[in-house]
Amino acid sequence: MNHTYKKMAVLEIIAMLYVTIVIILSIPNMGWFMFFMGMLCFITFPVILVSLFLFFRAFRFKYRKDKIILALGLINILSLFYLFTRTICYAEDMEDFYEDNKVELNELCSYTRSAILPNSTVYIEFENDTISIFNVSTPNDSIVSDNYHETKVNNDSLMRVAGLTSQELSEIKQRLYHLGCISIFSDSKNKNQTTVGYKRVGMGLYSFILYNRPITSSKFNEYLEDMSTIPYNNKVIFLYSSGAIGNMDFDGKEEYLNKLSKKSVK
Repeated sequence: MNHTYKKMAVLEIIAMLYVTIVIILSIPNMGWFMFFMGMLCFITFPVILVSLFLFFRAFRFKYRKDKIILALGLINILSLFYLFTRTICYAEDMEDFYEDNKVELNELCSYTRSAILPNSTVYIEFENDTISIFNVSTPNDSIVSDNYHETKVNNDSLMRVAGLTSQELSEIKQRLYHLGCISIFSDSKNKNQTTVGYKRVGMGLYSFILYNRPITSSKFNEYLEDMSTIPYNNKVIFLYSSGAIGNMDFDGKEEYLNKLSKKSVK
């Protein structure tokens, strides 16, 4: 009986530690969270359910292991809270960043548009100087990878699908890296618009929608009404894209627009 109890106690603690490891790995890199919840969902979801049961059962304080399980459970709860409620990106931060880097941002957009073939779309995102998402497509072909590794995509494939050479891909990556941004989306069918990913907070993504030419007043009003976007001016839009869960709105939108209108009056 004592041997069986010890074995069960070890398994229960391992289950709690599995959840702890998933959360802690996800804090600096949300790619890990998507990996565990996607590729390993058949393991992760059952373990999470078991961990929840163990955590609430541990409140009985019947065995020594209960204290360990409670401690790990509290660590998991606090880590999850931090993971999904990290400091949001404020519109003021995006304004300052844009004003400091608008020349480089526009050059990045122009370079990317010129690099891809007509009727092509490109989305590139990277974390820690490594490309994490790489999608290029045309009406007839595509390369899609959410776990991109540069050796997997050869030059012929890049040229065939989007006209993008490995040198051009490297240049786009370096420009993003030096700006401190994380992604770019360019659709050659809409050369007036390019989206640059500014930063991720939790599973959400803050981006700049950058236009070559001023948008119409009706389009401007559409962005005003959309709670996920803030029109900074008629060529720059701040965008918040939520992840699988979470608030869809750009927090602080109304307050920022009020400040912006007061500035324009002055």
